[in-house]
Amino acid sequence: MKKFSFKLQKLLDLRTFKEKEAEIELGKAIAVRDTITVRLQNIAEREIKARTLFSDDVKTTSDFISHENYLGRLNKEKEEQLTALAEAELVIEEKRAAYIKAHQEKMVLTHLREKKEAVWKSDQNKQEEAAIEDILNTREYQQSV
Repeated sequence: MKKFSFKLQKLLDLRTFKEKEAEIELGKAIAVRDTITVRLQNIAEREIKARTLFSDDVKTTSDFISHENYLGRLNKEKEEQLTALAEAELVIEEKRAAYIKAHQEKMVLTHLREKKEAVWKSDQNKQEEAAIEDILNTREYQQSV
């Protein structure tokens, strides 16, 4: 009995590899977004802390100006991170679309392979049944003679 052979196996392997690469790229893009989210949370925590300490620390106008400059800088950082977050979301959508396309291309070949293998198994079963039937017919013929 010969082993099942799929003529497009190399192409299927290539598409599987491309799917894995697309999945890794999507994971990296999500990691970038998560990093930006953590930075935004850190900025928010620092802003809350600065606002709560505002009433206790401000004694002079220079303290007030320093505090306002610090809050302004935090706000600028927050805006930069929000812009980066929006860009990261766009990158994620691009990577997700690439992953979906790669996955679909792989699945087309996978389904084709499964169909071919099912036909091959059916043919193998028919050949085995024919061989068994020949053996039985040979035994019956030998017993009758």
